[in-house]
Order: sequence, then structure tokens, then C-alpha cells
Amino acid sequence: MPSWSIDNNTNINISQLTIRPAKLEDLRELTEVLVYGFYRFPEVLGWIYSLLRLGIYEDLRSRLLSHSPFYCCLIAIVTDSQGKRAIVGTVEIAIRYPSVWSLDSQYPYISNLAVKPNYRRQGIGKKLLAECEQIARHWGYYETRLHVLKSNEAAKQLYLLQGYKIDRSQSTWNELFMIPSQRLLLSKQL
Repeated sequence: MPSWSIDNNTNINISQLTIRPAKLEDLRELTEVLVYGFYRFPEVLGWIYSLLRLGIYEDLRSRLLSHSPFYCCLIAIVTDSQGKRAIVGTVEIAIRYPSVWSLDSQYPYISNLAVKPNYRRQGIGKKLLAECEQIARHWGYYETRLHVLKSNEAAKQLYLLQGYKIDRSQSTWNELFMIPSQRLLLSKQL
């Protein structure tokens, strides 16, 4: 068994990866993965992380406590040679209901796929996506959908390599604040 530190690891043995549904006791560590996986602020604005943590924590807590049969938050855990474990990735899947004016039917929607920066490009995101696809099949669906920012080349590459196809480009509310941002809706037939 390789010896490595969870905090400084850049290469893991993927066989030491465990994926399981999140529990309430995982919330604090799970929140950290999401906050630092999605947001980057200059040091002078570091106080924003506290606000983000609180909002994300409460939002996740609410979803976990809902006990919806069509919602699942998964976490990826690595364990080092001393038995120390760390959550290094997460993803959520839920049934999304289309808007009133849409002709679409309900569908499994994947969101909040995040992997700690030091653990990226090691197959963790791929394994989390595959697990979501299994859950969608278990729920009786044969398609999954997700959004990705058009500018997020690494995430787009991951999804396209896993068989997702771009359905359409959509503008986001950020454009109202002069922040150019488009997101792509992707889907995959299972």
C-alpha cells in the first residue's frame, strides 16, 4: 500500500477510493469541498468564504434532511496508509421537473460535481458521474442532464469524454451584471 498524505496528495491509488451517499456528519467537510472547488477569491476578500460556507452548508443540510427518494448526494473518500480519511469529491443527482412552458418531461439532473484541486484528473469525477448514471437507471430513467459553464474547459472535456452531448447554450443571470457567462446543457443517453 503506497504511503501518501491526504492533504498534499497529487496521485492516489484509485482502488483506495470509496464512493457512498453523504450523511449529515459529512456536511462540514463536504461544504469545504464545494466552497474551495467552485470559488476563488483574492486574500483581501477571504471573508466571503465564511458566508459561502454558511449558505452551502444550510442548503445541503436542507436537501439531506428532505429524505427525497429522488435525490442523492454522493461523496468520494480516500483513505491513507494510516487510516486517515478525507472527502475529496462530491456530486448530487435529483429529478428535475421542467418549467411550466417546457415540453420536456422530468429527468435526472446532475449538479455540484466538485473534486478538490489536488485530486483532479485522477478519475474521481468520472467515477462520481458513473455512479450517478447507475442511480438514474435504478430510478427508471435512461438519460441524465447537467449544466457546465461554457468557459470551464476541463469540466467540458470530462463530460464530453464520458459521452455527454451538448444540447444547447443558455445565458445566465450573470450577464445582467456585465459578467459574460454562458452555460451549456449537456445530456447523455444511458
